[in-house]
Amino acid sequence: MSVKKQESGEWFADLRPNGVGGKRYRKSFPTKAEALRWEAWVKANKTQRPDWEPTPKDSRRLSELVDKWYQSHGQHLKDGENRLLMIRNMCSRLKNPKAIEIDADLFPAYRNERLAAGVSANTINHEQTYLNAIFNELSRLGDWSEPNPVGKVKKLKIDESSGSI
Repeated sequence: MSVKKQESGEWFADLRPNGVGGKRYRKSFPTKAEALRWEAWVKANKTQRPDWEPTPKDSRRLSELVDKWYQSHGQHLKDGENRLLMIRNMCSRLKNPKAIEIDADLFPAYRNERLAAGVSANTINHEQTYLNAIFNELSRLGDWSEPNPVGKVKKLKIDESSGSI
Protein backbone atom coordinates (compact mmCIF):
# COMPACT_ATOMS: atom_id res chain seq x y z
CA MET A 1 0.00 0.00 0.00
CA SER A 2 1.36 3.43 -0.81
CA VAL A 3 -0.30 5.25 2.10
CA LYS A 4 1.63 4.85 5.38
CA LYS A 5 1.51 6.45 8.79
CA GLN A 6 4.65 8.39 9.75
CA GLU A 7 6.16 8.66 13.22
CA SER A 8 4.97 12.27 13.36
CA GLY A 9 1.35 11.09 13.10
CA GLU A 10 0.84 12.33 9.52
CA TRP A 11 -0.12 10.06 6.67
CA PHE A 12 2.26 9.90 3.72
CA ALA A 13 1.13 8.93 0.21
CA ASP A 14 3.82 7.75 -2.21
CA LEU A 15 2.84 6.33 -5.60
CA ARG A 16 3.84 5.88 -9.22
CA PRO A 17 0.58 5.44 -11.18
CA ASN A 18 2.36 4.74 -14.48
CA GLY A 19 4.79 2.16 -13.13
CA VAL A 20 8.46 2.24 -12.22
CA GLY A 21 9.43 4.45 -15.16
CA GLY A 22 6.60 6.94 -14.57
CA LYS A 23 6.45 10.07 -12.50
CA ARG A 24 6.45 9.68 -8.72
CA TYR A 25 3.85 11.49 -6.59
CA ARG A 26 4.46 12.07 -2.85
CA LYS A 27 2.47 14.09 -0.33
CA SER A 28 1.72 14.26 3.43
CA PHE A 29 -1.78 14.52 4.92
CA PRO A 30 -3.16 14.96 8.42
CA THR A 31 -5.66 12.07 8.01
CA LYS A 32 -5.63 8.70 6.33
CA ALA A 33 -8.90 9.44 4.51
CA GLU A 34 -7.40 12.51 2.83
CA ALA A 35 -4.35 10.53 1.78
CA LEU A 36 -6.49 7.76 0.28
CA ARG A 37 -8.70 10.26 -1.56
CA TRP A 38 -5.63 11.99 -3.00
CA GLU A 39 -4.15 8.64 -4.01
CA ALA A 40 -7.38 7.72 -5.84
CA TRP A 41 -7.47 11.13 -7.53
CA VAL A 42 -3.87 10.80 -8.74
CA LYS A 43 -4.53 7.29 -10.06
CA ALA A 44 -7.65 8.44 -11.88
CA ASN A 45 -6.23 11.63 -13.38
CA LYS A 46 -2.54 10.97 -13.95
CA THR A 47 -2.83 7.60 -15.65
CA GLN A 48 -4.88 8.97 -18.51
CA ARG A 49 -3.11 9.57 -21.80
CA PRO A 50 -2.71 13.31 -22.43
CA ASP A 51 -4.62 14.83 -25.35
CA TRP A 52 -1.40 15.93 -27.05
CA GLU A 53 0.01 12.41 -27.11
CA PRO A 54 -0.72 10.58 -30.38
CA THR A 55 -2.99 7.59 -30.27
CA PRO A 56 -1.19 4.27 -30.66
CA LYS A 57 -1.50 2.61 -34.06
CA ASP A 58 -3.93 -0.27 -34.31
CA SER A 59 -1.81 -3.35 -34.98
CA ARG A 60 -4.64 -5.87 -35.33
CA ARG A 61 -4.79 -8.03 -38.42
CA LEU A 62 -7.80 -8.03 -40.71
CA SER A 63 -8.74 -11.53 -39.57
CA GLU A 64 -8.91 -10.32 -35.94
CA LEU A 65 -11.34 -7.57 -36.93
CA VAL A 66 -13.40 -10.05 -38.94
CA ASP A 67 -13.62 -12.36 -35.91
CA LYS A 68 -14.55 -9.43 -33.67
CA TRP A 69 -17.26 -8.38 -36.16
CA TYR A 70 -18.62 -11.91 -36.35
CA GLN A 71 -18.80 -12.28 -32.56
CA SER A 72 -20.56 -8.95 -32.06
CA HIS A 73 -22.75 -8.74 -35.15
CA GLY A 74 -22.22 -11.26 -37.96
CA GLN A 75 -23.41 -14.35 -36.16
CA HIS A 76 -26.87 -12.78 -35.86
CA LEU A 77 -27.24 -12.33 -39.62
CA LYS A 78 -29.17 -14.86 -41.68
CA ASP A 79 -26.18 -15.42 -43.99
CA GLY A 80 -23.52 -14.50 -41.42
CA GLU A 81 -21.62 -17.79 -41.79
CA ASN A 82 -21.42 -17.40 -45.57
CA ARG A 83 -20.19 -13.82 -45.21
CA LEU A 84 -17.62 -14.93 -42.65
CA LEU A 85 -16.34 -17.64 -45.00
CA MET A 86 -16.13 -15.21 -47.93
CA ILE A 87 -14.29 -12.56 -45.89
CA ARG A 88 -11.89 -15.10 -44.35
CA ASN A 89 -11.04 -16.32 -47.85
CA MET A 90 -10.44 -12.71 -48.88
CA CYS A 91 -8.15 -12.27 -45.83
CA SER A 92 -6.05 -15.23 -46.89
CA ARG A 93 -5.84 -14.00 -50.51
CA LEU A 94 -4.71 -10.60 -49.22
CA LYS A 95 -2.17 -12.39 -46.94
CA ASN A 96 -3.99 -11.14 -43.83
CA PRO A 97 -2.62 -7.57 -43.69
CA LYS A 98 -2.76 -5.34 -40.67
CA ALA A 99 -6.11 -3.60 -40.84
CA ILE A 100 -4.45 -0.19 -40.79
CA GLU A 101 -2.55 -1.13 -44.00
CA ILE A 102 -5.75 -1.57 -45.98
CA ASP A 103 -6.32 1.54 -48.05
CA ALA A 104 -7.93 2.79 -51.23
CA ASP A 105 -4.96 1.45 -53.25
CA LEU A 106 -4.85 -2.08 -51.83
CA PHE A 107 -8.45 -3.01 -52.54
CA PRO A 108 -8.52 -1.96 -56.22
CA ALA A 109 -5.30 -3.94 -56.79
CA TYR A 110 -6.94 -6.96 -55.13
CA ARG A 111 -10.04 -6.41 -57.25
CA ASN A 112 -7.97 -6.33 -60.47
CA GLU A 113 -6.28 -9.61 -59.53
CA ARG A 114 -9.65 -11.22 -58.90
CA LEU A 115 -11.03 -9.96 -62.21
CA ALA A 116 -7.97 -11.32 -64.04
CA ALA A 117 -8.58 -14.69 -62.36
CA GLY A 118 -12.06 -14.79 -63.89
CA VAL A 119 -14.15 -13.92 -60.85
CA SER A 120 -17.37 -12.08 -61.68
CA ALA A 121 -17.76 -8.39 -60.95
CA ASN A 122 -20.87 -9.15 -58.92
CA THR A 123 -18.91 -11.44 -56.56
CA ILE A 124 -16.20 -8.82 -56.13
CA ASN A 125 -18.83 -6.19 -55.35
CA HIS A 126 -20.26 -8.50 -52.68
CA GLU A 127 -16.81 -8.91 -51.12
CA GLN A 128 -16.34 -5.15 -51.10
CA THR A 129 -19.78 -4.60 -49.58
CA TYR A 130 -19.11 -7.12 -46.81
CA LEU A 131 -15.70 -5.63 -46.00
CA ASN A 132 -17.20 -2.14 -45.99
CA ALA A 133 -19.97 -3.29 -43.66
CA ILE A 134 -17.46 -4.84 -41.25
CA PHE A 135 -15.56 -1.58 -40.86
CA ASN A 136 -18.79 0.41 -40.55
CA GLU A 137 -20.15 -1.89 -37.84
CA LEU A 138 -16.90 -1.95 -35.87
CA SER A 139 -16.77 1.83 -36.08
CA ARG A 140 -20.35 2.04 -34.81
CA LEU A 141 -19.42 -0.24 -31.90
CA GLY A 142 -16.40 1.93 -31.10
CA ASP A 143 -13.87 -0.79 -31.92
CA TRP A 144 -12.46 0.93 -35.03
CA SER A 145 -11.51 4.60 -34.86
CA GLU A 146 -9.88 5.07 -38.27
CA PRO A 147 -11.85 5.99 -41.40
CA ASN A 148 -13.33 3.12 -43.36
CA PRO A 149 -10.53 2.11 -45.78
CA VAL A 150 -12.87 0.84 -48.51
CA GLY A 151 -15.73 3.27 -47.86
CA LYS A 152 -14.88 5.57 -50.76
CA VAL A 153 -13.87 2.88 -53.27
CA LYS A 154 -16.49 2.69 -55.99
CA LYS A 155 -18.00 -0.64 -56.87
CA LEU A 156 -17.62 -2.14 -60.29
CA LYS A 157 -20.35 -1.35 -62.77
CA ILE A 158 -22.30 -4.37 -63.82
CA ASP A 159 -24.21 -4.53 -67.08
CA GLU A 160 -27.60 -5.91 -66.24
CA SER A 161 -28.58 -8.61 -68.63
CA SER A 162 -31.73 -7.80 -70.51
CA GLY A 163 -34.26 -10.45 -69.72
CA SER A 164 -37.37 -11.03 -71.76
CA ILE A 165 -40.72 -11.01 -70.07
